[in-house]
Amino acid sequence: MLKRTLNLMLIALIIGPVAAFSSHLFLASLEYATSWRESYQGLIWTLPVLGFLMTIAYQYMPAKMSWGVTHLLYELREPRHRANPFLCVWIFVTSALAHLGGGSVGREGVGLIINGTLVDGIGPFEEDSEERSILLQSALSAGFVGMFGTPLAAIFFIFEINKYRSASSFSRWLAIVMAVFSTYIVAFYLDTPHMVFPTYNGVSWNGLLLMFFAIPLAAYLFYYLFLFFFKTFSKFGKWKMVYGGVILSILLFFIGTRYSGLGTGIILLAVSKGEALPWDWIIKLFLTALTIGIGFKGGEVTPLFFMGSTLGAAIGMVTGDLDLAKLGMVSLLGSLTHTPLSAGILGFELFGPGAFMWSFLLSLFGQYSLRGRHLYRLD
Repeated sequence: MLKRTLNLMLIALIIGPVAAFSSHLFLASLEYATSWRESYQGLIWTLPVLGFLMTIAYQYMPAKMSWGVTHLLYELREPRHRANPFLCVWIFVTSALAHLGGGSVGREGVGLIINGTLVDGIGPFEEDSEERSILLQSALSAGFVGMFGTPLAAIFFIFEINKYRSASSFSRWLAIVMAVFSTYIVAFYLDTPHMVFPTYNGVSWNGLLLMFFAIPLAAYLFYYLFLFFFKTFSKFGKWKMVYGGVILSILLFFIGTRYSGLGTGIILLAVSKGEALPWDWIIKLFLTALTIGIGFKGGEVTPLFFMGSTLGAAIGMVTGDLDLAKLGMVSLLGSLTHTPLSAGILGFELFGPGAFMWSFLLSLFGQYSLRGRHLYRLD
């Protein structure tokens, strides 16, 4: 028993630097992709080509190469099939190319997949063992902190999204804590570019009431619009990414690239100064649902930050509440992933202790308003 625990702790400590370096490299690649896209607007027309190449590639790849966050979370519940370690390279490259072409995708989900599949694919334990499940969860949590820079939220997020299954295991908690904090320390010394925000100071009751209406509405819209695009383009069969890529490129040609990629500059403007265009959140919502619905790789979290923060900023411009953008940023994510406690902790780590309660309550209300509808469709 002691030897087993020591082996887990040693591997957990190794996971941290691996997650920190891979996250740092991925974030750096996205900065280069964004810089290139902004310099060469014509890159938006590469999306159909990328869709074609990915479609051809999938014909010759194992089924595991199409895994996403949902598959890895299922493996935590019932560990049966080890991930393909080459998926970490595939998701890295295709996500960076989707950003280069202007797809409205994020990064955090990709960070989870990169670290989760890398660790799981080469792990030393049996596929159905508890040790494998512990290390996979440690790798997912490490990927979370590598992308966000928020260790407390990283520890609780993967537990909460799986309804605290196996949360009574001391060795699991210990391995996750060691992986998360070793990732955080290495990322700190690597100077990984995590977003930094001003402190939350408070909002009015009028602003809060409007947010309790707006966050569930935005969550509903994103959920159903994503399903609509997913089902609609599935009718095109294996060529859905090509047809969808053409439509997305045409839309970006007319709309512009304000809503392409991460949009961290707009997020920072909304959260820091409460400034946003009234329609920012709905256009970002539409383009993200379309990009992911047709099959392009990339995370959903940063786009949800964009939607939530600009929605809060738009309401704040009416009510005079600068900090509604901060609450909107984390509560839309908490609503769609059913992780209100983690959203509250994330608000605490990003904006200070004053943001915890309302981030938690808005996320909790949004979760129950969705009535079982889930971003990762786990149930």
